[in-house]
Amino acid sequence: MCSLVSKAFWPHVGKLCSTVHTTSHAMPTQLVFHRDAMLNASFQADWQFIKERKQRLILQNNKRENAKRTPHTYKVGDVVVVKAGVKRKHGTHPYLGPMRITQVYDNGTVKLTKVADNGGAVSQTWNIQNIELRMA
Repeated sequence: MCSLVSKAFWPHVGKLCSTVHTTSHAMPTQLVFHRDAMLNASFQADWQFIKERKQRLILQNNKRENAKRTPHTYKVGDVVVVKAGVKRKHGTHPYLGPMRITQVYDNGTVKLTKVADNGGAVSQTWNIQNIELRMA
């Protein structure tokens, strides 16, 4: 029985222990135990290099993601619609609104006001990634 378990288990241990992390260029076992999992050899991680590489990858990903964005500065009084999101029911309108911007914050959010059916006004704060500009 033991030999059956070891025959089924050990081929997968090599795959687990030899997976190299793309940012650190090291196996997790090497980083934790300062030893190689397959060979009887010590391993010394260059944490400064790992930190710098991780920061470079973050900046590169941000630059790629921001290249797709079209910048727009929203003003008080602009009419916008809000994306309904993925949880909306099939067949319903993909946007909520129209709503009017009543306040623009410098952290990428705006306060939107919509006139309710009973005549009152409803205000909510939304991230600018979730809104689209509409003509009045």
